[in-house]
Amino acid sequence: MQRLYLNESIFIRAVTLWTTGVAVMATLWALSYRGAPEGFLSDKLIVSALDFNQPSKIYVFVEILGYNLVFTCAPILVANLFRVKWLPLGYLLALYHWGLYGLLLGTNSFYFRLAFRPVPSFEGMFSGAGFYEISSYTIIASSTYSLPLTKVKASFLKALSFQDRVGLTAGFIMLFFSNLYEAWNI
Repeated sequence: MQRLYLNESIFIRAVTLWTTGVAVMATLWALSYRGAPEGFLSDKLIVSALDFNQPSKIYVFVEILGYNLVFTCAPILVANLFRVKWLPLGYLLALYHWGLYGLLLGTNSFYFRLAFRPVPSFEGMFSGAGFYEISSYTIIASSTYSLPLTKVKASFLKALSFQDRVGLTAGFIMLFFSNLYEAWNI
């Protein structure tokens, strides 16, 4: 697995991390759907402090995007400066978000609860913005896997290969549009 997670190809790294993340999400979704009370994570996460009753969808979008940049992307980038043996710590944060999303789905603990608990399924997996947000975190984590602390001081973008810069850009574009989608559906 180490060869796949640290492969020179951004595509192989991203697909490997994404596949692991989806497996974590699906497992926790199924387990929490069967064994955890509905709504048990409601009001226990930082996102619960956000106010989505804004006068404009643009304000909601900016609030969601800001939250994702500050509380998910920045920690992933910083964590990727460090490793446990060979594993970049940003990978663990991306997997944490996949797991948390699985728990949110399985317990229907969203800020705006769904009318019913979503049954684990492919249709349910692709229906919300969260799946695409976390996919973007995965691309961002796998694009910045090789950031050494010494090179970041000089120039963040120069420390990345061309394909990693393309991956990072794609991750942020995906995050932008998934946040836009989420804001317009609230």
